[in-house]
Amino acid sequence: MKVTGHSGVQTLSMLVIVTKTTLYSPHPTLGLSPNRKTTRGNPMSVSARTFFYIQQVEQLIRRRLDECLLAIDITAGQYMVLNLIAHHEPISSADLARKTMMTAQSMGEFIRALEAKKLVERQSTQLNKRTMLISSTAAGRKVLIRCESKIDEAERDFFSCLSGEDVASLRILMSRVRSAQLGKHAKEIDSTTPSI
Repeated sequence: MKVTGHSGVQTLSMLVIVTKTTLYSPHPTLGLSPNRKTTRGNPMSVSARTFFYIQQVEQLIRRRLDECLLAIDITAGQYMVLNLIAHHEPISSADLARKTMMTAQSMGEFIRALEAKKLVERQSTQLNKRTMLISSTAAGRKVLIRCESKIDEAERDFFSCLSGEDVASLRILMSRVRSAQLGKHAKEIDSTTPSI
C-alpha cells in the first residue's frame, strides 16, 4: 500500500530520524566537547553548533506532532511506525527496527501499542511460521489518512517562515546528510559482522 500526503511530510520525519539516529552527543552539553577548541583556543558555544539547532528543531517538531495528533489518540512515534508499516507492508519487526535504527525491544513496544489499538496486525508467513509479518489494518489506514491531513496542516504552518524553494533546499540538504550517515553506519555494521 502507498499512502500519499503533502510533499513536506517527509521533511518533518526526516529531521526527526536524522537527529535521532546520528546527531545526538553522549556529552550532557548537547555536543559541546570539553576538549574541542575553536581556532582562537576558546571552547565553542553550544548555541553556535549545527547539532544544537537541529536538536531544537527536532524537539519542536516532536511537540507539534504530538499536539496535532492528540485528538486522534496516537503519538508521533506511533504515527511514524504506522506510516513505515503502511509503505513497506508486510514487514517484520526486525526490518522495521533496522529502518528506524531502533532496538528490537523499542520497536516491539510500538508495535504492541499499535496492535492494541487495532491499527496493525501480525501474521505468520507460509515459509516460516515463526516469522511474523506486520501489516496495517483497515482501521489503521483510516487513522493514517487522518494523521496525514493533520500533519500536512501543521507542517505548512511550521515551515511558513520559509519559501517553497527554501523548503525544497532543506529537504535536499537533510537527505544528503541522512544518506551519508546511514551509509557510514551500514559500513560500520558490515565491518563488525563476522564472515561465515
